Amino acid sequence: MSRFTSSSDNAGSTRQMTSQIRVGIVGLGFYLPPEVRRNDWWAPSLVDHWMERRQAAPHEELDPFQGTVERRIMPRHMTVLDMEEAAARAAIAHAGIDARAVDLLLTYSVLPDVLLGNPAFALHRRLDLSSGCLSLHTDAAGDSFLVQLALAEALIVAGRARCALLVQSSAPSRRLDMSDPSAPIFGDAATAAVVHPVSGASGVEASVSLTGGAGVPGQATTDPAQVVEACKQTIDAALQRAGHHARDVRLLCMHQAPWLCRLVIEAAGLHNAQTLDTYAQTGHIYASGIPAQLALAEKQGLVGAGELVVLAGGATGGAHGAVVLRWGGGSLTRGAITGGAP
Repeated sequence: MSRFTSSSDNAGSTRQMTSQIRVGIVGLGFYLPPEVRRNDWWAPSLVDHWMERRQAAPHEELDPFQGTVERRIMPRHMTVLDMEEAAARAAIAHAGIDARAVDLLLTYSVLPDVLLGNPAFALHRRLDLSSGCLSLHTDAAGDSFLVQLALAEALIVAGRARCALLVQSSAPSRRLDMSDPSAPIFGDAATAAVVHPVSGASGVEASVSLTGGAGVPGQATTDPAQVVEACKQTIDAALQRAGHHARDVRLLCMHQAPWLCRLVIEAAGLHNAQTLDTYAQTGHIYASGIPAQLALAEKQGLVGAGELVVLAGGATGGAHGAVVLRWGGGSLTRGAITGGAP
């Protein structure tokens, strides 16, 4: 397994040259579409069939819903761009900035409205961002938010950007075969984060990514032990780079299922860290999972100013990442959740 780091040693040298610029999350947006689909939407006979298949697979979690009770589904008239715009406008409002101040837009969508072209352009137009705003679609599967955050930090520290808008969306319902055993795990949602330089000790302290050659593109690793070990490696590396111990972490946000998060906590020794289960109300929402948890964690008082937070997760095909950051002051989630939030 080879390692590349989003916040590299060179980036660390750059920080020293730029008066210790710290980059933090200053606004969050979380949108859920209005339609709720609960587990009883699927016929009991089909659920029984899924259970039989899972019992025959040695590494599968037996619960076919993996803790999900309900998930949100986009109505027919809604587009992915509609969800992304709602989340982005909420994040901009919470950050208290003018949208024209955004000079870096990074987007990710599991299934964009248009497959050819750059989906970031359409969102740029919807939000009326400045013509000088660099707009890119960044695809690192479920790991995309962590990669976006690392890219934004590097560009801001290097002086190539000042204010970044990171947007993620999950809309698998448009193409999923609802009789497939994986179908009830997924949900539709969109999230966004505004990132720019912060004062004091808050902000990103370290970012690490691992890419394993054993991953098969388009296929998730079925052995939980491999996923847990990869998550542990990235978390350990990020904490070491930031100069912290596992016992210092107060909040862990991951986009994987809760049962897998519990295994990671045990393996990485994050016994003082709290977690937030969004799976029950949203299902798996890909790269939107971590920013959604951040928004809800602050709303529920699970994280306070100055506390250490670890963001971690993996991507289909064998990539895993972790970010260590110190949470900033002030509430970011007042009104940050739009649509039918849990």
